[in-house]
Order: sequence, then structure tokens, then C-alpha cells
Amino acid sequence: MTRSPACFRGWEILWSPPIRDIPSAVKHPLSAPWLGMNLLMVSPEVAIVDADQPELIAALEKRHITVLPHKLRHSRVLGGGFHCVTLDIVRDGGLESYCGY
Repeated sequence: MTRSPACFRGWEILWSPPIRDIPSAVKHPLSAPWLGMNLLMVSPEVAIVDADQPELIAALEKRHITVLPHKLRHSRVLGGGFHCVTLDIVRDGGLESYCGY
């Protein structure tokens, strides 16, 4: 049984592979190593992904997603990955809803 909203129940789930624990720039970072699975989808086929996570990159590429590996050196210090530290300023197209409401 899934706890996903009904509109997502037909979607394929990609479970993240184990995330590599990359050393932090500080002794006590604000986030766990799992922040490495935080990625930014720039289109349905393209993702910006932590370059230090080759297993995650391979899992996405296996599903025909083009991966742009990039380093975000201080993500664990800042407590945010690519998705968390970005903001749309301008977006092409109109407002869309994945759930139809």
C-alpha cells in the first residue's frame, strides 16, 4: 500500500541508491550525507546532480535522464542541495499541476 497522493500512484518510483558520505568543510555540518540525493530537474529529461554521487547518476542515466554532474562544495554546511538552493526567476510556459487541481 502506498501513501502517495492518488495522482502519483501510476508514476515510477526511483529509490535512491546509498549516498556517499563526502567530507564536510566543517566539523559539524547542518545536514546528513543523504543531502547528496537532492537534485534539480531542469526539464523532464535533464537533472543537475551532485558529482560525488556516481551511483545516483548511474540510476538516473539508466532511466534515460541526462545528468549534469556538478559540485556544490558547501551543501552540507549550508544545509541545502541543488533543489534547495535554487529559485526560478523566470519560467517559460504556464502554471501546471501534476494532480490536475
